[in-house]
Amino acid sequence: MMKKTIKIIVLLVLIAVLSACNNQSENETTSDAKDSSDQTTTQPDNEESNQLIEIGETHNFETTLGSYKMNLKNVVEKKVVDSEESMNGEFIIPEFSIENTGDKAVKVESIFSTFDIKTPLIMISQTRVIGDQKDWWTKEIQPGETLNGKVYYDMKAGKTYEIKSRYVTADMEGTKTLGWKFSNEEVEKDAE
Repeated sequence: MMKKTIKIIVLLVLIAVLSACNNQSENETTSDAKDSSDQTTTQPDNEESNQLIEIGETHNFETTLGSYKMNLKNVVEKKVVDSEESMNGEFIIPEFSIENTGDKAVKVESIFSTFDIKTPLIMISQTRVIGDQKDWWTKEIQPGETLNGKVYYDMKAGKTYEIKSRYVTADMEGTKTLGWKFSNEEVEKDAE
C-alpha cells in the first residue's frame, strides 16, 4: 500500500512540474509573438505589395539590370506554334513592348529571368523559345530603344492569370513585385 501511495505522489509531482513547464513555455511563446509583432510594425517595409495592372497598361521597372518600361500589349492562346505542339495543353503567349529608359543595354533574356506566370492552380517560371523568338530572346535593348516580342509559356489554360516580375530595386534597398492580371476571357484564342 505504501508503495502505491509513493507512486501516486511522485506521479502527481511530475504532472505538476510538467504543467508548470508547459505554462512557462506558452508564456514565452506569447511574449515572443508580441515581441515579433512589435518588430514587424516598427521595422520599415522594404518590399512593396504586388502591383498588378491590366493588359494594355505599362509598368516602369527600376532594377539592378537597368531601367525600362514594359507594356503587355495582348495575350494569345494557341495549341501549336511553328509546328511545335504544346506539351501541357496550351501556349499562353503574352506580347510585350519593352522600352529601355536607362543608360545601359538590357538583355531581353535577363529581364524575363525574374518573371513567372501563374493561374490559381499552377505557377511556371520557364518559357519555351520558339521560332522567331530565338533572335528576340538574345537581343540587347540599347538605351532609348523599344523592342516588341512574345514569350511562350507551355501550360494548362486557367480561368485567371498573373504575370509577375519580382526583382531587386536599383538602389538595392529591397525587392518589388510588378505585373499584370487578366482573365481567360481577355486571352485571344487562335487555332494554328
